[in-house]
Amino acid sequence: MSIEHTIRKMGWDRNKRTQGVPPRVDEASLKKARELHSAGEYEAALQLLENIKECPNDARAVRVAGLCCLGLDRVDDAIQLFLLARELSQLELSWDEINLSVGLLVAKRFDEALATAKRAVALAPLEPGGHVNVIATLARSGDTPGRDAYLEKLIEEYPEVIASAFFKDRLSRDPDFMGVREILDRLTNASVDVSRKD
Repeated sequence: MSIEHTIRKMGWDRNKRTQGVPPRVDEASLKKARELHSAGEYEAALQLLENIKECPNDARAVRVAGLCCLGLDRVDDAIQLFLLARELSQLELSWDEINLSVGLLVAKRFDEALATAKRAVALAPLEPGGHVNVIATLARSGDTPGRDAYLEKLIEEYPEVIASAFFKDRLSRDPDFMGVREILDRLTNASVDVSRKD
């Protein structure tokens, strides 16, 4: 086993510990809420869901709550819940895209890995994983100018991603991020210098 593979495996194991599975409503409660909705017992279904702490983080449960609000003619509430469900679904889908891009990256299918990582970013722009995979793909494919341009865009558009613990961990441990801290420092200093001239 190569040292690179060992380092990556250690990183994957660490990710499993630090990025737990998002909280989900248990299947029995979700089934009961769906049954109550189907029976037209919208208030009872909403009450059930409101008492489950994982509900706001589970797109399936949020969707059922939205349907119940529609049934109660609370259209504005339903729309807000459907928007939240879509946002939660996009985040979950972005994680699938992130995982797929890692697989494609390991297979050295760089064009596909980059496209998949960019889809992850489009789905959830504040999720650091997609950005990390874009940078890793550009680094491994040897596209240094592309990587540097992406880092510049990241500084301008998503400073909170760079400030995230996940991104900082990559800066300190990921072989694909060798030299990235220095580039970020240089780009940040250059943008400070330009803003001082204005």
